[in-house]
Amino acid sequence: MNKKIKGLASLGLSAAMLLGMTACNVPSTSETTAEATTASESAGDTAASDTAADPSGELIKNGSFEDQDMSMWQIESSAPISASSEGDMPEGVKSYGTIDRNAESSTPYDCFAQDITASVQQGTTYNFSFYARLSDDYANAPDEQRVVDFAPYITADGNTNYLGSYSPEITGKASQVLKPGEWTKFEGTFTPAWSGTLEKAVIRVIEQGTNYGSGDCVKGDYSIAAFSLKADGNAAASNDGSSDTTKKEYEADIPDLSSVMSTDDGIGKDAITGVSLVNTELSDEQLMNIVTKHFNGVTLGNELKLDSMLGYNNDAYKEGSIHKEELNGEEIDVPELDHSRADMMLDYLLKWNQEHPDKQIKVRGHVLVWHSQAPEWFFHEDYDKTKDYVSKDVMNKRLEWYIKTMLEYYTGENSKYKGMFYGWDVVNEAISDQTASYRTDVEQSADQLSDSTHGTKSSWWKVYQSNEYIINAFKWANKYGPADLELYYNDYNECDSRKREGIIKLIKDVKKAEGTRIDGFGMQGHYSVNAPSQTQIEESARAYAAVVDKIMLTELDVKVSAKFNGSTEGLPAELNREGHYYRKIWETMKALDKEEGINVSGITVWGVIDPNSWLQTSNTVGGAADGSMTQYPLLFDGNYQAKPAYYGIVDPSKLEEEEVITRPEIEIHKADKIKIDGELDDAWSKAEDIPLAIPVGKPAAECTSKVLWDEDNLYVYMVVKDAVLNDKSADDYQQDSIEVFIDENNGKSGGYEADDKQYRVSFNDKHSFNGEKCLEENMKAAVKKTDDGYIVEAAFKWTDLKAKAGESKIGLELQVNDAGSAGERIGTISWADDTGTGYMSPEVLGTAALVD
Repeated sequence: MNKKIKGLASLGLSAAMLLGMTACNVPSTSETTAEATTASESAGDTAASDTAADPSGELIKNGSFEDQDMSMWQIESSAPISASSEGDMPEGVKSYGTIDRNAESSTPYDCFAQDITASVQQGTTYNFSFYARLSDDYANAPDEQRVVDFAPYITADGNTNYLGSYSPEITGKASQVLKPGEWTKFEGTFTPAWSGTLEKAVIRVIEQGTNYGSGDCVKGDYSIAAFSLKADGNAAASNDGSSDTTKKEYEADIPDLSSVMSTDDGIGKDAITGVSLVNTELSDEQLMNIVTKHFNGVTLGNELKLDSMLGYNNDAYKEGSIHKEELNGEEIDVPELDHSRADMMLDYLLKWNQEHPDKQIKVRGHVLVWHSQAPEWFFHEDYDKTKDYVSKDVMNKRLEWYIKTMLEYYTGENSKYKGMFYGWDVVNEAISDQTASYRTDVEQSADQLSDSTHGTKSSWWKVYQSNEYIINAFKWANKYGPADLELYYNDYNECDSRKREGIIKLIKDVKKAEGTRIDGFGMQGHYSVNAPSQTQIEESARAYAAVVDKIMLTELDVKVSAKFNGSTEGLPAELNREGHYYRKIWETMKALDKEEGINVSGITVWGVIDPNSWLQTSNTVGGAADGSMTQYPLLFDGNYQAKPAYYGIVDPSKLEEEEVITRPEIEIHKADKIKIDGELDDAWSKAEDIPLAIPVGKPAAECTSKVLWDEDNLYVYMVVKDAVLNDKSADDYQQDSIEVFIDENNGKSGGYEADDKQYRVSFNDKHSFNGEKCLEENMKAAVKKTDDGYIVEAAFKWTDLKAKAGESKIGLELQVNDAGSAGERIGTISWADDTGTGYMSPEVLGTAALVD
């Protein structure tokens, strides 16, 4: 997982990629690159020399812009920056700075920047805050050309790390789409980290347009105000909500996690107790103490992916790097591979293993073939993305060469890492969420094949137009990898019943092909508290175990529940809920492993400490978070202390008692004849108002509803008040719409059965469905727009229930999806469910008794 995104066009990742990533795309801590910074770098050296310490702890000079001298802000910009105290300003602000760009002569990288080399401290957490405003130059620009980023960079030992909202070093609101003419506040934390000798640390506020400056850009004026960067005295606060802010050392005296997992009483002595790691975390001594104490397996988050191996030269190959190598007696042109980032991490683990022969750490390779983090030029003639795509024959040679080179370098007889790798993800995320079949080059998403990299569409499919590349990848991994190297397919949303069938088909297709080998399936495990349910995880694991030898949770983390409001007061209860959810996951996997024919070969947690998790920043990928709330997804907190999630696995007796959740119950009256026309006629007089009063997220909509029934249908009438109606999103659930969930037998099952249905009707009368018998022919709807929203009247046929007054009870939920002006769902309101998981689990629905 660990999605890698850079902040400059020279590093070649597009804004569209940021908007369209898939679930396994986890933003990482930034990787190193030897790219130059900008032409004005020398000016920064001068600025660094006269940086004086501020007694208040403020690192930024002239953050108020009240001093007319803008030289400290000018170091990364050829366009002039000036201060102004005129016009609209945020409350309490007296002056602001404006960068005056000329669309003809300015570069996309002209920005506000300040050198903080002399004052910044490694590992210290700083609070950043500022306001930003785009000029009217951006009035008609699309969203992707109105993104402003807090994007520092750090240079150490000649390597530069470009940071941004995707980096664990940065949390909070660091990247936002701005509305022209309006001030928007940015705030969060910045915890710089580096390896070696610090040469330069620069903070930047930058707007660089589509595709990070290499596509269409407005290059207009923009302003910032009230910039502050101060050490956070409370940054070390414990995740239990207490007021203890003392920075702590890791707990050396608690049980090792592997002593519970990797045992006969756990999931087997040979099982992997794993964790993901990225290279900048090597310099955090306390974090690495946790890694070496608790885990016997490590997955490199980014460093073995294709873009890393190509030196993050994503726009175009590195000049002079194309050369000839021999493959099957033929010389072919190939790019130079850069192993430095991966080798730095592997050398650390190798040294540890040599010094601790009784406590070895194995490695999982991640990943050989993936549609994401694959530079587009790799698929084109002459490695030039402006030229045609290569033929399948040429691509097969490139693919075989790459797999051969990687596996021989890291697992071959002459490799210094021989024996370190227990397995490798051969193919990653090749099944589409949209179709539950193979991911193609025409997936609905914001990214384009012309982008330097893309997060949703597949250039592999573009070349092959079939699953041939997947089959070949497993064939060549089998050919060039050692026999004891486990070969995995890895995917997310794996507990979704539709996608599960697609994954199983892929596994079967690989197994039946000649010359292939697939040893296991990686259930990524990007879950939320209580979703998927224990039943869904168990059913999915059984289904995968039936078609492949080993199953493994490979990227486990847990987002906060929908009922958590982000408050300090509510945090202990939320962490206890999370602890019980980890307990249930662990109990499920442990019990499954004890069954004949099911081999749970390991569990890998996707990160070490909470603040470094990819879930702390906004992302639209499957399994991601929206950046609006701090997440607590892992086993250890920012103080390196074990959380209830850890004890849910190691010692559940230390958890507080699990809360008991009750859902509401109502009576629904039998209908007279209902005409579906959107009018509230007399037939509805028997129905009581049902308010939708449970918010999930931050919805602005309101709704009252009525429900009736007869022998043929369930009827609903929903009046939605919503000032902003939006259907821009390609995802139906993110459009303004109502949803009706029906569990005809009131079975409250952990997953959808044949009688369970989820109907969705948008304000534009678009219908979408979830459930075996949830079909267009089983419903009728009428939608009317109003001055302040819309009305939906609908009838849903009974498919299994013989409805009788006084005898029948159904599971029921009514929900409104509220889309914001940006085209993304900002929240929901519901009648019964405070988890937001009715689409997966009917057990969270309320109950309705059918009466006369």
